[in-house]
Amino acid sequence: MTKFATESAVTLELLAKYEPVIGLEVHAQLLTRTKIFCGCSTRFGDPPNSNVCPICLGLPGNRLVRRPVNSGSVTFVGTFGKFTATFAGYFTGRRTDSDFLGLGYTRDPGYARFDLATSYSLTRGFSIYARATNLFDKSYQDVLGYPELGRDARIGVRYQFAGRN
Repeated sequence: MTKFATESAVTLELLAKYEPVIGLEVHAQLLTRTKIFCGCSTRFGDPPNSNVCPICLGLPGNRLVRRPVNSGSVTFVGTFGKFTATFAGYFTGRRTDSDFLGLGYTRDPGYARFDLATSYSLTRGFSIYARATNLFDKSYQDVLGYPELGRDARIGVRYQFAGRN
């Protein structure tokens, strides 16, 4: 059988087998005088390998800024009928940070943060939820000079558009 240009290459069988997903990817280029994670210049025309330091080269033994050696998380989820509860803990070890103004590096202490969330399904698609982040009101900084928010609690109603499931 000959296929004509007016026939669709996508068949109903193919649509039933795969779910089309559409996304968006955005790129931006900034005109900065220094690199983001260190103070090295981005000046064009300099000799090769002259605007580098151990941090931006990523040499073995040099840790990346804001990347702790030890970190992890644990999450417990329980579902009881229409009720769901989630308890999560996030753990971050000590890490090196920089102000990126040439004043040097500092060591940020590690921290542990715990979150609690619950939801109750009312009907198909509708649910009510409550969430508390930073449950124990721990004071910490992910980025030097920007303290994280304290305890935060939210309640609300959620509607999820249901598909074929």
